[in-house]
Amino acid sequence: VGGRLGEELGGIAPILLGFCDPTAADAEMADGDGGYRSSDDEDEDGGAGGRGGMDELRESCFAGFESFILHCPEEIKPYLPQIIASILAFIKYDPNYSYDDDDADDGAATDDPDEDDEDGFSDDGFEDDDDDDTSFLVRRGALRALSALVRCGPPSLDELWDTYGVGSALLSRFKEREDNVRVDAILCFEALLKRTVEAEVDEDDTMTDDAGPAGRLDGALPAAVKRATKCLADKRAGERTHSAALLVLRTAAGAHKSDEWVGGALPPVVGVLRSGAKAVKLDAVGLCRVLLEKGGDGVAAHLDTLLPLLCDAVGEDWYKIIAEALRALSAVPALAVTSRVSDPVAAAAALHLAITPRLEAKDIDQEIKECALQAAGELLCALHGQLAPASRDGLLRLLLDRLRNEITRLRALQTLGRVAAAEPKVDMGAVLGEYSLEAAALLRQQSQNLRLVSLEVLDVLVRCHGEGIEAAVIGKILKECGAVMVDSDLHISHLALRVAISTLVLQSLPTEVPNAMQSNILPKALALSGSPLLQGATLTSLLFFFQSYVSVNSSAFHQLLPLLRDCFPVGAGASISKVVVSNIAKCIAAIAAATAPEARNTFVLEQIKAVQRSDNHVGIECQLALLTLGELGQLVDLFLISPNIQGTIMACLDSRNEENKGAAAYALGRAAAGNVGVSLPVILAALQVEDGHHYLILTSLKEMLSSEKVCQSYASDQLGTVLTPLFKFAAVDEEGIRTMCAECLGALACLGSDGNDVLVFMKEQMELHSGKHEAEDIRICWTIANAMKFIITSGKVLDKVAEVMPSFLGLLTEQNLNLRAAALQMVYAAVHHSPVIISSLMKTLVLPTLYELVEFKSIRTVDLGPFKHKIDDGLPLRKTALSIFATALENCPSSLDIPDFMLKLAFALGDVEDIQLQAHQIVCSMCGRHSAAIVPAVASFVAPLKKTVEKQVKDNAADGDRTKEWVKSGLRATLALSRVEGIMECPSFASFFEAVKINVNLINTISQLKEERT
Repeated sequence: VGGRLGEELGGIAPILLGFCDPTAADAEMADGDGGYRSSDDEDEDGGAGGRGGMDELRESCFAGFESFILHCPEEIKPYLPQIIASILAFIKYDPNYSYDDDDADDGAATDDPDEDDEDGFSDDGFEDDDDDDTSFLVRRGALRALSALVRCGPPSLDELWDTYGVGSALLSRFKEREDNVRVDAILCFEALLKRTVEAEVDEDDTMTDDAGPAGRLDGALPAAVKRATKCLADKRAGERTHSAALLVLRTAAGAHKSDEWVGGALPPVVGVLRSGAKAVKLDAVGLCRVLLEKGGDGVAAHLDTLLPLLCDAVGEDWYKIIAEALRALSAVPALAVTSRVSDPVAAAAALHLAITPRLEAKDIDQEIKECALQAAGELLCALHGQLAPASRDGLLRLLLDRLRNEITRLRALQTLGRVAAAEPKVDMGAVLGEYSLEAAALLRQQSQNLRLVSLEVLDVLVRCHGEGIEAAVIGKILKECGAVMVDSDLHISHLALRVAISTLVLQSLPTEVPNAMQSNILPKALALSGSPLLQGATLTSLLFFFQSYVSVNSSAFHQLLPLLRDCFPVGAGASISKVVVSNIAKCIAAIAAATAPEARNTFVLEQIKAVQRSDNHVGIECQLALLTLGELGQLVDLFLISPNIQGTIMACLDSRNEENKGAAAYALGRAAAGNVGVSLPVILAALQVEDGHHYLILTSLKEMLSSEKVCQSYASDQLGTVLTPLFKFAAVDEEGIRTMCAECLGALACLGSDGNDVLVFMKEQMELHSGKHEAEDIRICWTIANAMKFIITSGKVLDKVAEVMPSFLGLLTEQNLNLRAAALQMVYAAVHHSPVIISSLMKTLVLPTLYELVEFKSIRTVDLGPFKHKIDDGLPLRKTALSIFATALENCPSSLDIPDFMLKLAFALGDVEDIQLQAHQIVCSMCGRHSAAIVPAVASFVAPLKKTVEKQVKDNAADGDRTKEWVKSGLRATLALSRVEGIMECPSFASFFEAVKINVNLINTISQLKEERT
């Protein structure tokens, strides 16, 4: 069905519904006398051909409904009640056969499995009586339409289960006599059950409503399991029916309620495992795997029955059954530990006997090798205590062999990591050294993934089994780790440092290890500390390494201090990256915090003297000393060492060097975190000084409030002392000070449990000043919007933010453009970082404003003398609004009205260059995520895209490269659209795309884009 046909459903759907009238189905069923009608009887009543033709017509009608549901979900909504009524009537349309009247009992489970007649499984239930009967076409077509509705259609679970009764209707069709139709009915019910199980997983744990997904599962699972079990037990049913029934049971097992029904369902499953066809046996093994993974006492009680059969399945010939059986066996050890298993020793022995031959074999499928490694790893992790020592050591040796094999070494390495981290610990003494050497040797490989896993495994080996590794082996490990520590691969360096840290914290550190550490790791660590690329987890690990190194070696502080200072040339301060200075200051502070108190106190006094003796607080030495004092102040109380340290740092705020000013502000705030009671009054007093360093003091306050130490020890009675003097800067004229005030407000709101007080205060101030046109009111609201953005970005107190968010969204309607821009940035932060707090408010409070701003323009002309320049003040608003749409499409698409957005996207495609580039990216993203919404709107995209891709590029023009990228972006969007199913049914786009493909100016660019995609 093309996208354009959806507009005509108002005329088409009633005609099709007329041929599928539910009352006609009931009447024809009644005319059938409840029994079989021969073809001769049909000829006398008007001919079998007439009825057969009607059946084929109805099948086509239901095929049309299926297509409408899949491709025109919005347009078909008004007709869904009638369509569903027709479907439910015709899925049981069988005028030539009489089923037992058991519909009233379809939704309830009984305890007697032999009550076949009650559920419609009579002796002739699966017999096909008449080869000329075509009514199965109608039932099959109706079921396929219903399957599309269940999988992709608009109805909610409430409507499907309760309003329309789809679940009970499908359960009643498990007795269908036609095998292919019966399979469709079972699979359709499985899709409904799977959707319900997934909804239960996503459901809030606090919901206990019986009408919710959990309540529906409680009501539906007994009957579903009973009917699927009967289908599985019936030997006259085909393999496809058995597979479909097993799929229902497998989905039911995912509902965490298997203990209630597993006992009744297992007998036919066991029968399939013993003598079933290969395809059905594979499904049965898959069901057992899910049951074992979910665990529970009900499954554990039948483990004695299942385990031998699964072990036998490992000996099958088909690789798929072998692999699935090994996956099932992988779940047994954990079940044996957590549930009541009668004989875990026997279970461990059986698992060992089944897994070992597959682990030893070398000429088998790769999937089997990987599954055998997984099963062996789980066995060693959970049941190594129940294995005989010889069996345990044999498995460890086999893992070592697989580790030395190029094909299996990655999976073997991952298995080794799990075994090494197991609790209680596995005795790996026999092969521990060999494992360590093999993992260390793999660090020389080129494969990035292999090196990452090797380092993770080495970290686990050293941390959990380091006491048993020989000193010479540890030395080789450190040598290999040092070789991979480079600033061009920070993640590898981070993991290598973790291995070194795990070595340093060993309780009995061999004497040879410090020498290996000093020669292999320390030089690389010092090189990293002076790298401008150092950041994130690698920086954190480096600081922890230095702290650990000094902790185990009391003289290391005096050794490392000059080495760290020599990581950059002191005399070339202007050419040194601020990142390098900051990182080295962090490293020096880390070793100072870890050294003895006497050495630390002496060092602090030396740093204070370095600050005081610098010429007007200028120079890299002063900057490094200030940053070091700030970093160290977070870790220890510097006021105990030098009570006047705060005054010394504040004197540097008058420095002629801007970088040293910033360092002093940072140091003042971070050092204040060490003793808030002493330092906070001084900082607040400095804020009261007229014409003071307000921006720098606010920076210090923000650093103090953002410190983890303050977050842990913040007292609520300090809130009023900070909030009142701070908020007076929300209305100042200087934007930089207002921005820093907003960050301080955000940091204050994120402290402890008092964030709600700050949020309520900001809400009251916003309501007091919003809607006014005075400059001071606008600036206050602007500051509050930026503070909210900071709070949302931090990810803290989000539950309290959600309570007041509707009030702050009112800022979107303000007239001042700067204020609206700040409000848009707040919304963008919410959509990007925490969509849950705004998704429910989007359609009512956000989208109307966004629709307006996407087309908003405010152009003014600036007279520059010789010429005039036009400035569009609405451009930043349009860019931010479009960014919100793009992010919402990824993070919370359900909060958008996508068809309405298509109109705005078409406008954006014809806007200025910057907006077009954003719109092109959105089109490419939607082609993969929301292609159904793109198809009806593609005609409106053609004109702006055509204008973009046909833009002439002048090679000599100054902006030639920029124009080429512009055209390339438009072509990328065009190619993405061309790959969407149904797009080419739009004549205007089809002709446009054909013209693009033969345009000689675009052929090379199209080829480049296709290569990019591949």
